[in-house]
Amino acid sequence: MSGCQQADPGDPAVLCGATGAVDGRCLAHLNPEQRATYLAALTPGADIDMRGVTFSYELLQQLLTALTRRRRGRPVTGAKAKLGNADFRGAIFTGRVNVNKATFTKDADVRDVNLNFRDVTFDFRGATFTGNVDFRGATFTGLADFREATFAGDVDCSGVTFAMGAVCYKATFTGRVDFSDATFVGGASFGEATFTERADFDKATFPEVPGSGGAIFPGGTDFSHVTFTKGARFAGVTFTVGVMFYGATFSDGVGFDGATFTAHANFDRVTFSYALFRGATFSGRQRSRNMNLTATGFNDVMFSDYADFSHARVPGAVEMRGRVPRLFLEGMEVDGDLVVEVAAETVAATRIRGAGRVTLRVRAAQVDASEAAITGSFTVQGLREPIQGVDESGLPYPAHPGQLAAVTSLRGTDAQHLVLTDVDLSRCLFAGMHRVDQVRLDGWCAFAFDPRGRRQVLAEEHHWRASRAALARTAWRAWRGWTSAPEGVGVVSSKRLEVLYRQLRTALENSKNEPGAADFYYGEMEMRRLSHRDPTYPARGLERLVLTAYWLLSGYGLRASRAVTALLVMIGLATLGFATVGFSHSSTTAYQLLPPAPGRTAIYQQIDIQAPRPGWGTAFYHAIDSSTSLLHTPGAEPLTPYGQAIEIILRLLGPLLLGLAILAVRGRVKR
Repeated sequence: MSGCQQADPGDPAVLCGATGAVDGRCLAHLNPEQRATYLAALTPGADIDMRGVTFSYELLQQLLTALTRRRRGRPVTGAKAKLGNADFRGAIFTGRVNVNKATFTKDADVRDVNLNFRDVTFDFRGATFTGNVDFRGATFTGLADFREATFAGDVDCSGVTFAMGAVCYKATFTGRVDFSDATFVGGASFGEATFTERADFDKATFPEVPGSGGAIFPGGTDFSHVTFTKGARFAGVTFTVGVMFYGATFSDGVGFDGATFTAHANFDRVTFSYALFRGATFSGRQRSRNMNLTATGFNDVMFSDYADFSHARVPGAVEMRGRVPRLFLEGMEVDGDLVVEVAAETVAATRIRGAGRVTLRVRAAQVDASEAAITGSFTVQGLREPIQGVDESGLPYPAHPGQLAAVTSLRGTDAQHLVLTDVDLSRCLFAGMHRVDQVRLDGWCAFAFDPRGRRQVLAEEHHWRASRAALARTAWRAWRGWTSAPEGVGVVSSKRLEVLYRQLRTALENSKNEPGAADFYYGEMEMRRLSHRDPTYPARGLERLVLTAYWLLSGYGLRASRAVTALLVMIGLATLGFATVGFSHSSTTAYQLLPPAPGRTAIYQQIDIQAPRPGWGTAFYHAIDSSTSLLHTPGAEPLTPYGQAIEIILRLLGPLLLGLAILAVRGRVKR
């Protein structure tokens, strides 16, 4: 059909150009007789081509009436208009558009349609589209109402402008749906709608109505209880008004990459297969007087696979609570408040930045918080009890009741505002952490133990000792049970471990954890003593000798048993020394009467009587007495030069070892 040759009423020099119906004239320019004849020839389900036609309300109703089933020349009461292939590209609707309960049996093409009157309604309530629907580039200056409409084919609404919003409440979309680059001024309502195939909202915008002070619909844009069976995309979408996804179901995942939420966003009780929020922005600012919430909520959400918030921005407040097997928060910028309370398998919180506050309350998860730099507060708390109302079935953790959440890495993290509460640090990597001494350790934070289970150690010491044993290739080291570094994890040097132990010891002392601080002091001294095994930082010979003696005799003043054992061994050896070579033979002077001689008086002769050498009992008593005689003189037993030397050693080392034993006991019981 050729274009309509009638002049445009607004500009006589311009031809109408709409699709001609009769004698080169479009439906709008037909005289009454021609129009009646044309419409009478139409039957329900007929194909219509109305490209570029200008429709008044009355003209549209005449067309729909002609496509309604008739009986004896009159439309049947309650019958619906039925359209075949319907092409409305470029059509202009100057009044209210009412296609209520109409049925489109084939494709409907409404590209570039223009509804140019404000406050009119484009009414598709209950309409059924059995074919494909094409609204590309259309402009709805009034409210677009698709409540309870059914779309059996694909729907293309890319680039559509809804100047007064759109209502798709309880609508059913069986085919693919494309709302990319669409503009929903004042929001949209998709409450309880069903999307069977993929729904695409990429780069759609949801701005406010200028001067309205908020959204047209209560709560802004409404996707509550919507079901997306084959996935959905909201990449680059901007929600200037509030958005509600309460109770929605995404059976095959959803992408919000680069989306912007400048007002309230509610994801409470949403069920996800997986979700991508990479590069999304959550401002959380109040934008509408009709809204009570100003934060973004993910309360009681359920993810069957993972949720990705990598590089998202949080200038406002975001709260998440629920079940997420794998949660990615990498590279987030948090200048507001981020509160996450989840049961999870893994939480990746690497490279989090910002001046806000981050709180991770996790249940039996493995948390990687490396390279984080939060200048507000950064808290990682392990939850011992299940989160109320959250189903933990299907998660590999917790393996047993009360299992702690594990922090696996803090490398590169600024610890100035870091608080760790009730977490497992047995596999945590600390090397490269900044301001380690300022980390706060609250509750019960569990570190790894050495193979004998006697002291707390860092995972890096396990890796270092295991690497030394592997280099030595000696079988006697294998029984010690040190754990090798995982693949891709470098082994740090003994000097770095020494510094780490010193700084963490300070942190534990600040937390009033004296036993834990004592273990880390032991680790620090061990790294100093064993640094000769590190070719980069060899210890000096004299220093190593002193440290080895300190370790051997008392475990750096932390092993009372060693000090007591050393004291007892020293007393035993001293007893042996006194009994054998330590005591000299004592003699007493006596006067012996000589045999009397005739004519002489009695004569006495002075003789020296050799006393027996003191026995083992005396030697043992003298050794004990000398070991406690630093400030008083021990018993006056005759000593050889060897015995004098033994006594001096006992008087010096005895009180020292006894003091080390007392100090070690105090270090274990002090709090």
